[in-house]
Amino acid sequence: MDPSDALHSLFRLGKTNLEIGVQEDVTEFNDMFLSCIEEGLRACADSDKDNNHNLVENLFFGTMDVHVAAGEEDGSVCDQEVRTDKFSHLMLPIDGGDFAQACENLTKPEKLETFTTGKGYTSSNAEQRMQFSMLPKVAIFPLQRLQFNREEGAAVKLHDPFKFPESVQLGQLLGHPDVGEYALLSVLMHRGKADSGHYWSFVRDGARWLQFNDTEVTEVTLETVLETGKGSNDSDASASCLVFVKKELITGEGVDMNSTMVTLSGALQELVSEDDQKLDLEIEEWNKNFHESTTESTGETVAETVAETPAAS
Repeated sequence: MDPSDALHSLFRLGKTNLEIGVQEDVTEFNDMFLSCIEEGLRACADSDKDNNHNLVENLFFGTMDVHVAAGEEDGSVCDQEVRTDKFSHLMLPIDGGDFAQACENLTKPEKLETFTTGKGYTSSNAEQRMQFSMLPKVAIFPLQRLQFNREEGAAVKLHDPFKFPESVQLGQLLGHPDVGEYALLSVLMHRGKADSGHYWSFVRDGARWLQFNDTEVTEVTLETVLETGKGSNDSDASASCLVFVKKELITGEGVDMNSTMVTLSGALQELVSEDDQKLDLEIEEWNKNFHESTTESTGETVAETVAETPAAS
């Protein structure tokens, strides 16, 4: 199933476009893609009451308050909120070795060289820290696996192992009162070097995991996702981006979209409906082929079942 027609129609409505063939990193592409989707949905809205206006923001964006604690001239310490930032992703360094440590490091204070307080005093004893005020329903974590090598004069890819969980209390790690649990939804993989390589992905589909690699779709285990994604110094393949979703949105059929319904224009709605029907048929055919190949294996485990359906790389 190819959703290109529906996407191009949505982009045209929003008077935006993504240039095909232009190389972007994960965060740049994601921000541009979300912006195009948001503008198209806004153009489809029949009224301010439609959910279109805030759908992308409600799903993918969070907010953080930036605080600075600084010493005053009289020896007292001021603690002030300097700004509120909106974010669509949180970049995680991998030097901590695991997801929990990397998240906790995001909220640790960072020393500032100088800071001018509200009283006009320039302090050389100041620390900046982030406090998360709202977490997104879909949380995107690109992994910082590129590092500039002074000797080579170029960026190199880090292959250090980085563990991540199947589910996590994200609010607890980020110092936010949200006690909701987040589940791993997808893992974007990269094999290769800093300036070249190949991308593919693992995606949760209800209770199972699927690997999308060019035109091949195979079912894999959760253990494969976690172990392959972790990376190793003996391999050039590792996760480059993790996507978590609030567990309350996960159903047996995948992600529950009932709470994110939007209003589409007539022509665009027809394209989406047609794509939905094609997808249902492809899923039915895929499951049929998988069942038949499993039956023919006479009880032995099938290592891979390939579905000849288009998939994004």
